[in-house]
Amino acid sequence: MDSKTRFQFTRASLRDLSLPEDRWISLHDSSQRSLVLGVSPTGVKTFIVYRKFKGRPLKIILGSFDPDLPETREMPEGADPLEFLGKKASLNVRMARVLATAVNAQLDSGVDPTVSVRKSRQELTLGQLFDAYLANLESRGKKSRHQFKWVFECYLGDLPDVPKKKHGQKRCKSDGAVNWSRRPLSSITRSEVQKLRFDLARQVGQTTSNRVVELLRAMYFFGTKEELYAGKNPAENLEIKTISRDRFLQSDEMPNFFKALENEPDQDIRDFFQLALYTGARRGNLLSMTWEQLNLSTPS
Repeated sequence: MDSKTRFQFTRASLRDLSLPEDRWISLHDSSQRSLVLGVSPTGVKTFIVYRKFKGRPLKIILGSFDPDLPETREMPEGADPLEFLGKKASLNVRMARVLATAVNAQLDSGVDPTVSVRKSRQELTLGQLFDAYLANLESRGKKSRHQFKWVFECYLGDLPDVPKKKHGQKRCKSDGAVNWSRRPLSSITRSEVQKLRFDLARQVGQTTSNRVVELLRAMYFFGTKEELYAGKNPAENLEIKTISRDRFLQSDEMPNFFKALENEPDQDIRDFFQLALYTGARRGNLLSMTWEQLNLSTPS
Protein backbone atom coordinates (compact mmCIF):
# COMPACT_ATOMS: atom_id res chain seq x y z
CA MET A 1 0.00 0.00 0.00
CA ASP A 2 1.65 3.25 -1.10
CA SER A 3 1.33 6.84 0.07
CA LYS A 4 -1.31 7.47 -2.56
CA THR A 5 -3.73 5.09 -0.88
CA ARG A 6 -2.72 5.66 2.77
CA PHE A 7 -2.47 9.17 4.18
CA GLN A 8 -3.88 11.32 6.96
CA PHE A 9 -7.47 12.23 6.18
CA THR A 10 -8.37 15.91 6.39
CA ARG A 11 -11.33 17.84 5.08
CA ALA A 12 -9.20 19.49 2.40
CA SER A 13 -7.43 16.31 1.27
CA LEU A 14 -10.70 14.40 0.86
CA ARG A 15 -12.54 17.28 -0.75
CA ASP A 16 -9.82 17.79 -3.39
CA LEU A 17 -9.39 14.14 -4.35
CA SER A 18 -9.21 13.30 -8.03
CA LEU A 19 -12.03 10.94 -8.98
CA PRO A 20 -11.24 7.50 -10.42
CA GLU A 21 -12.08 6.99 -14.05
CA ASP A 22 -13.84 3.66 -14.15
CA ARG A 23 -13.86 1.88 -10.80
CA TRP A 24 -14.33 2.29 -7.06
CA ILE A 25 -11.09 2.93 -5.15
CA SER A 26 -10.29 2.57 -1.45
CA LEU A 27 -8.15 5.05 0.52
CA HIS A 28 -6.91 4.39 4.07
CA ASP A 29 -6.57 6.85 6.93
CA SER A 30 -3.10 6.74 8.48
CA SER A 31 -4.45 8.15 11.78
CA GLN A 32 -7.32 5.74 12.46
CA ARG A 33 -7.23 1.96 12.42
CA SER A 34 -9.38 0.32 9.73
CA LEU A 35 -10.93 3.61 8.54
CA VAL A 36 -11.33 3.60 4.77
CA LEU A 37 -12.80 6.08 2.31
CA GLY A 38 -14.43 4.53 -0.74
CA VAL A 39 -14.53 6.84 -3.77
CA SER A 40 -16.69 6.18 -6.83
CA PRO A 41 -16.24 7.58 -10.35
CA THR A 42 -19.42 9.63 -9.82
CA GLY A 43 -17.91 11.43 -6.80
CA VAL A 44 -19.64 9.55 -3.97
CA LYS A 45 -17.27 9.33 -0.98
CA THR A 46 -18.16 6.83 1.73
CA PHE A 47 -16.51 6.21 5.10
CA ILE A 48 -16.09 2.50 5.87
CA VAL A 49 -14.55 0.30 8.53
CA TYR A 50 -12.86 -2.55 6.68
CA ARG A 51 -11.08 -5.27 8.65
CA LYS A 52 -11.12 -8.94 9.53
CA PHE A 53 -13.69 -10.19 12.03
CA LYS A 54 -13.63 -13.77 13.24
CA GLY A 55 -11.28 -14.68 10.41
CA ARG A 56 -13.35 -13.13 7.61
CA PRO A 57 -13.22 -9.71 5.90
CA LEU A 58 -15.95 -7.38 7.13
CA LYS A 59 -17.05 -4.07 5.65
CA ILE A 60 -19.22 -1.71 7.73
CA ILE A 61 -20.48 1.48 6.11
CA LEU A 62 -20.31 4.44 8.51
CA GLY A 63 -21.74 7.24 6.37
CA SER A 64 -20.87 9.67 3.62
CA PHE A 65 -18.17 12.35 3.62
CA ASP A 66 -19.72 15.82 3.71
CA PRO A 67 -17.20 18.45 2.56
CA ASP A 68 -19.45 21.24 3.86
CA LEU A 69 -19.28 20.10 7.49
CA PRO A 70 -16.68 22.09 9.49
CA GLU A 71 -13.74 20.02 10.67
CA THR A 72 -14.53 21.04 14.26
CA ARG A 73 -18.07 19.61 14.19
CA GLU A 74 -18.45 16.76 16.67
CA MET A 75 -21.03 14.12 17.50
CA PRO A 76 -24.05 15.49 19.43
CA GLU A 77 -23.36 15.73 23.15
CA GLY A 78 -24.38 12.60 25.05
CA ALA A 79 -25.12 10.62 21.87
CA ASP A 80 -23.83 7.09 21.35
CA PRO A 81 -21.76 7.12 18.12
CA LEU A 82 -23.14 3.70 17.17
CA GLU A 83 -26.58 5.32 16.82
CA PHE A 84 -25.37 6.69 13.47
CA LEU A 85 -24.82 3.25 11.94
CA GLY A 86 -27.28 2.33 9.21
CA LYS A 87 -28.67 5.88 8.92
CA LYS A 88 -26.60 7.11 5.95
CA ALA A 89 -25.18 9.83 8.16
CA SER A 90 -23.27 12.82 6.80
CA LEU A 91 -19.86 12.89 8.50
CA ASN A 92 -16.69 14.90 8.63
CA VAL A 93 -13.30 13.29 9.32
CA ARG A 94 -13.49 13.88 13.08
CA MET A 95 -16.93 12.25 13.34
CA ALA A 96 -15.88 9.32 11.12
CA ARG A 97 -12.90 8.61 13.38
CA VAL A 98 -15.06 8.65 16.51
CA LEU A 99 -17.54 6.27 14.90
CA ALA A 100 -14.74 4.01 13.61
CA THR A 101 -13.27 3.85 17.13
CA ALA A 102 -16.66 2.78 18.54
CA VAL A 103 -17.11 0.14 15.81
CA ASN A 104 -13.61 -1.24 16.35
CA ALA A 105 -14.24 -1.49 20.09
CA GLN A 106 -17.33 -3.61 19.43
CA LEU A 107 -15.53 -5.83 16.93
CA ASP A 108 -12.57 -6.26 19.28
CA SER A 109 -14.97 -7.55 21.94
CA GLY A 110 -16.42 -10.07 19.48
CA VAL A 111 -19.63 -8.19 18.68
CA ASP A 112 -20.74 -7.15 15.20
CA PRO A 113 -22.55 -3.81 15.82
CA THR A 114 -24.50 -4.09 12.58
CA VAL A 115 -26.46 -7.02 14.06
CA SER A 116 -27.95 -4.80 16.77
CA VAL A 117 -28.56 -2.07 14.17
CA ARG A 118 -30.63 -4.46 12.07
CA LYS A 119 -32.53 -5.55 15.18
CA SER A 120 -33.11 -1.97 16.35
CA ARG A 121 -34.83 -1.05 13.08
CA GLN A 122 -37.82 -3.07 14.31
CA GLU A 123 -37.50 -1.96 17.94
CA LEU A 124 -38.80 1.23 19.53
CA THR A 125 -36.32 3.83 20.68
CA LEU A 126 -36.58 5.53 24.06
CA GLY A 127 -37.80 8.69 22.34
CA GLN A 128 -40.55 6.81 20.53
CA LEU A 129 -41.62 5.11 23.75
CA PHE A 130 -41.79 8.46 25.51
CA ASP A 131 -43.96 9.91 22.73
CA ALA A 132 -46.38 6.98 23.19
CA TYR A 133 -46.27 7.37 26.98
CA LEU A 134 -46.97 11.10 26.74
CA ALA A 135 -49.85 10.55 24.31
CA ASN A 136 -51.37 8.07 26.77
CA LEU A 137 -51.14 10.58 29.62
CA GLU A 138 -52.73 13.25 27.44
CA SER A 139 -55.61 10.97 26.47
CA ARG A 140 -56.28 10.41 30.18
CA GLY A 141 -56.16 14.13 30.94
CA LYS A 142 -53.10 13.86 33.17
CA LYS A 143 -51.75 17.35 33.82
CA SER A 144 -48.45 15.93 35.04
CA ARG A 145 -47.48 15.24 31.42
CA HIS A 146 -45.94 18.73 31.11
CA GLN A 147 -43.60 18.04 34.01
CA PHE A 148 -42.66 14.62 32.61
CA LYS A 149 -41.90 16.19 29.24
CA TRP A 150 -39.62 18.73 30.90
CA VAL A 151 -37.78 16.00 32.85
CA PHE A 152 -37.34 13.82 29.76
CA GLU A 153 -35.98 16.66 27.62
CA CYS A 154 -33.57 17.93 30.28
CA TYR A 155 -32.16 14.62 31.50
CA LEU A 156 -32.97 11.75 29.11
CA GLY A 157 -33.65 12.93 25.57
CA ASP A 158 -33.39 15.67 22.98
CA LEU A 159 -33.60 19.23 24.26
CA PRO A 160 -35.54 21.37 21.75
CA ASP A 161 -33.64 24.37 20.47
CA VAL A 162 -36.12 27.08 21.39
CA PRO A 163 -35.48 30.77 22.13
CA LYS A 164 -35.14 31.65 25.79
CA LYS A 165 -37.97 33.45 27.48
CA LYS A 166 -37.77 37.20 27.93
CA HIS A 167 -36.84 37.02 31.61
CA GLY A 168 -35.49 33.49 31.71
CA GLN A 169 -32.35 31.58 30.85
CA LYS A 170 -31.85 29.47 27.75
CA ARG A 171 -32.42 25.81 28.57
CA CYS A 172 -29.46 23.48 28.37
CA LYS A 173 -28.65 19.90 29.30
CA SER A 174 -27.58 19.53 32.91
CA ASP A 175 -24.31 17.98 34.03
CA GLY A 176 -24.77 14.23 34.29
CA ALA A 177 -27.70 14.20 31.82
CA VAL A 178 -27.81 11.93 28.75
CA ASN A 179 -29.49 11.87 25.37
CA TRP A 180 -30.90 8.39 24.84
CA SER A 181 -33.73 9.43 22.49
CA ARG A 182 -32.44 7.30 19.62
CA ARG A 183 -31.31 4.37 21.75
CA PRO A 184 -33.27 1.12 21.18
CA LEU A 185 -35.05 0.15 24.38
CA SER A 186 -33.14 -3.10 24.85
CA SER A 187 -29.77 -1.37 24.48
CA ILE A 188 -30.17 0.67 27.70
CA THR A 189 -28.69 -1.37 30.52
CA ARG A 190 -29.29 -1.40 34.25
CA SER A 191 -25.67 -0.34 34.87
CA GLU A 192 -26.14 2.69 32.63
CA VAL A 193 -29.29 3.72 34.51
CA GLN A 194 -27.45 3.20 37.79
CA LYS A 195 -24.61 5.43 36.61
CA LEU A 196 -27.09 8.07 35.41
CA ARG A 197 -28.76 7.99 38.81
CA PHE A 198 -25.49 8.49 40.67
CA ASP A 199 -24.27 11.22 38.28
CA LEU A 200 -27.49 13.21 38.60
CA ALA A 201 -27.58 12.80 42.38
CA ARG A 202 -24.04 14.10 42.66
CA GLN A 203 -24.21 16.92 40.10
CA VAL A 204 -27.85 18.04 40.19
CA GLY A 205 -29.54 16.64 43.29
CA GLN A 206 -31.05 13.53 44.80
CA THR A 207 -34.64 14.61 44.15
CA THR A 208 -33.98 15.11 40.44
CA SER A 209 -32.16 11.77 40.26
CA ASN A 210 -35.19 10.06 41.82
CA ARG A 211 -37.61 11.67 39.37
CA VAL A 212 -35.59 10.64 36.34
CA VAL A 213 -35.35 7.01 37.48
CA GLU A 214 -39.07 6.96 38.35
CA LEU A 215 -39.94 8.31 34.88
CA LEU A 216 -37.76 5.69 33.16
CA ARG A 217 -39.32 2.93 35.25
CA ALA A 218 -42.85 4.11 34.46
CA MET A 219 -42.10 4.37 30.73
CA TYR A 220 -40.75 0.82 30.51
CA PHE A 221 -43.67 -0.49 32.59
CA PHE A 222 -46.06 1.25 30.19
CA GLY A 223 -44.23 -0.22 27.19
CA THR A 224 -44.51 -3.73 28.61
CA LYS A 225 -48.18 -3.30 29.53
CA GLU A 226 -49.08 -2.01 26.07
CA GLU A 227 -46.99 -4.78 24.41
CA LEU A 228 -44.66 -2.23 22.83
CA TYR A 229 -41.62 -3.83 24.47
CA ALA A 230 -40.89 -7.33 25.70
CA GLY A 231 -37.49 -6.95 27.36
CA LYS A 232 -36.29 -6.10 30.84
CA ASN A 233 -36.97 -2.85 32.64
CA PRO A 234 -33.49 -1.41 33.36
CA ALA A 235 -34.87 0.91 36.07
CA GLU A 236 -36.84 -1.77 37.92
CA ASN A 237 -36.01 -2.30 41.61
CA LEU A 238 -33.44 0.46 41.67
CA GLU A 239 -33.39 2.01 45.12
CA ILE A 240 -35.00 5.45 45.30
CA LYS A 241 -33.51 7.49 48.12
CA THR A 242 -35.92 9.83 49.84
CA ILE A 243 -34.89 12.99 51.61
CA SER A 244 -37.05 14.54 54.29
CA ARG A 245 -37.09 18.31 54.00
CA ASP A 246 -38.02 21.07 56.37
CA ARG A 247 -37.50 24.17 54.30
CA PHE A 248 -39.27 27.53 54.16
CA LEU A 249 -38.91 30.41 51.76
CA GLN A 250 -37.12 33.36 53.26
CA SER A 251 -38.34 36.93 52.70
CA ASP A 252 -35.43 37.79 50.40
CA GLU A 253 -36.22 34.73 48.24
CA MET A 254 -39.84 35.67 47.56
CA PRO A 255 -39.24 38.03 44.57
CA ASN A 256 -37.28 35.35 42.70
CA PHE A 257 -39.91 32.75 43.58
CA PHE A 258 -42.78 34.86 42.21
CA LYS A 259 -40.77 35.69 39.08
CA ALA A 260 -40.16 31.97 38.46
CA LEU A 261 -43.85 31.26 39.08
CA GLU A 262 -44.83 33.96 36.59
CA ASN A 263 -42.59 32.35 33.94
CA GLU A 264 -44.06 28.86 34.53
CA PRO A 265 -45.63 27.85 31.16
CA ASP A 266 -48.34 25.65 32.72
CA GLN A 267 -51.32 27.82 33.73
CA ASP A 268 -52.67 25.12 36.06
CA ILE A 269 -49.41 24.99 38.02
CA ARG A 270 -49.33 28.77 38.36
CA ASP A 271 -52.95 28.86 39.56
CA PHE A 272 -52.42 26.03 42.03
CA PHE A 273 -49.44 27.63 43.76
CA GLN A 274 -51.07 31.06 43.86
CA LEU A 275 -54.19 29.59 45.44
CA ALA A 276 -52.12 27.64 47.94
CA LEU A 277 -50.14 30.72 48.91
CA TYR A 278 -53.05 33.14 49.14
CA THR A 279 -55.54 30.85 50.88
CA GLY A 280 -53.31 28.63 53.00
CA ALA A 281 -55.48 25.65 52.05
CA ARG A 282 -54.09 22.13 52.17
CA ARG A 283 -52.84 20.59 48.95
CA GLY A 284 -55.38 17.77 49.00
CA ASN A 285 -58.26 20.18 49.52
CA LEU A 286 -57.16 22.36 46.62
CA LEU A 287 -56.73 19.41 44.26
CA SER A 288 -60.17 18.00 45.08
CA MET A 289 -61.99 21.35 45.12
CA THR A 290 -64.82 21.93 42.60
CA TRP A 291 -66.42 25.14 41.37
CA GLU A 292 -69.54 24.43 43.41
CA GLN A 293 -67.48 24.68 46.59
CA LEU A 294 -66.29 28.22 45.84
CA ASN A 295 -68.03 31.41 46.91
CA LEU A 296 -66.43 34.32 45.11
CA SER A 297 -69.10 36.89 46.00
CA THR A 298 -69.03 36.76 49.81
CA PRO A 299 -65.98 38.34 51.45
CA SER A 300 -64.29 36.21 54.07
